[in-house]
Amino acid sequence: MGAMQQQLKSIAEQLQNYNRNKSILGEGLTSSIERGSSSRITTIKPPIKENPTQYNVIHRMDFHVFNGEEARTWIRRCNRYFQMIPIPEEHKVSLASVYMQGRAERWFQGHLEKRGMPSWSEPVIIILRRFEDLNYERVVSEFNMLHQETTVHEYLIKFEDLESHVLIFNKNLDEAFFMMKFISELKEEILCCYHEPYYVGSGYCIS
Repeated sequence: MGAMQQQLKSIAEQLQNYNRNKSILGEGLTSSIERGSSSRITTIKPPIKENPTQYNVIHRMDFHVFNGEEARTWIRRCNRYFQMIPIPEEHKVSLASVYMQGRAERWFQGHLEKRGMPSWSEPVIIILRRFEDLNYERVVSEFNMLHQETTVHEYLIKFEDLESHVLIFNKNLDEAFFMMKFISELKEEILCCYHEPYYVGSGYCIS
């Protein structure tokens, strides 16, 4: 039982980190929304300051270059960047396009630049479709088939990655849905050893 207790403790820590990371970095690709107590989604616009030195910090941080490879990783990093820097929504696409190179830059100039999209969420979907062959059906299929095969930590990493992409196409899914999905796909020997999770502050613990 000692080894099993250690596994349960590890799961509890992973779930707490899962929620803590969302509080610090925002909810993946849905950092611009806030979930209310009724699970209704409210749009939040990034703060716009009049301070002329507002964007000086931008030049001190690395914005990752995109050349058409690993689109998922690039978009995830872009969103983390936008969560830390208060960039107005209408400027995000322009800033990201500056860091496109090679075939990604050529594609952007030929397909997206002419459309003048003010929202960051629209080109994200188009980029994923173009460079990752990613669409709603494929994302949902991958997400539904996901289950723990190795460690809880590795499962959590894969889960968070797919969760962020599911939310690109369906922002109405709430935190409870993802938490229950995560728990239900844990290994059977782990599932049978604990009861329903309960809230402790902003995180989850296993009773």
